[in-house]
Amino acid sequence: MSALAHRLCLPALALLVVLTGCTTCQSRISRSFNSPHDSFAFTNELKWAYTWDSSGKMHPHKSEPEPTYIHHCFPMARAAREFFYHARFDPSASKLSEREYRQLVNKVVARDSRCPSPPENQIVIPGFDDLHQFSAAFPHLLQTGCGTVRDSYFQRGNWRMVFPFTRGGQTKRAQKLAEKIKSGLLPLVHVTDFPTHTINHAILLFAVEESPEGFHFSAYDPNNPSRPAKLSFNFANKSFEFEQNNYFAGGKVNIYEVYRNLVY
Repeated sequence: MSALAHRLCLPALALLVVLTGCTTCQSRISRSFNSPHDSFAFTNELKWAYTWDSSGKMHPHKSEPEPTYIHHCFPMARAAREFFYHARFDPSASKLSEREYRQLVNKVVARDSRCPSPPENQIVIPGFDDLHQFSAAFPHLLQTGCGTVRDSYFQRGNWRMVFPFTRGGQTKRAQKLAEKIKSGLLPLVHVTDFPTHTINHAILLFAVEESPEGFHFSAYDPNNPSRPAKLSFNFANKSFEFEQNNYFAGGKVNIYEVYRNLVY
């Protein structure tokens, strides 16, 4: 390589490191994520409901009544992490006006989604026990504050799902996700079976257990906030498997972490 070419490559390599490099977080949250207390009281509604026949085949039906809050899984999962990382609820303090609460919500979601704030810098939300109670009292405020449908469709990492997922790559991803959770952080992942495209969803991982068969993750699912969702990684076939629920028949999926750098 010529000296000129070498000098030209260095800035490009430096930019690549900045864009894709891992973030080192200085703070951790001392408590564990608690579902449903640390999740929203409302759901990312489904345009289609699904039922299964005796052979296990899934059949879609339009939801009735027609839902009004759909396609918000990415901003909801990200905002749940931002509240866990950056907010502290104080039920003993006096409640505020809706305008004042809106200002606090805007401050929370404006913070870096990747790393927690130190305790002394957390934003205090007065008058409520937790995010679930707060969002039950002000659902519209939280729905508009979390983000828009555009944040799901144009999430910056969406480009990744069109490229191949290798079994070795998924094994490394499972290991890194487990390590991140054990270190006290909450990875937010994109669940996809592209190009089949029967699932295109975001969940927030908050717990992991390891067995001889693989990793078993628990997650906050914006579509089903009342209970932890189950995502597993099978060591034998080196594949992630997502649970059967009211919008997915269950089975193998591919996973990558989102909102972790300027590219994803």
